[in-house]
Amino acid sequence: MGVNYAITAIATIAVILASILVLSSITSIVMALYSSVELMPMLACIAVLT
Repeated sequence: MGVNYAITAIATIAVILASILVLSSITSIVMALYSSVELMPMLACIAVLT
């Protein structure tokens, strides 16, 4: 019983850590996309001006 509980706890912690890593990577990707979309008008203005 104790061994099963330890395995279950380790598996649960591993799943939680994996989900946190996935969420953080998705968030960073979304932030990068959002910032690039925000920079597009500035880049377009610079391209037009040059």
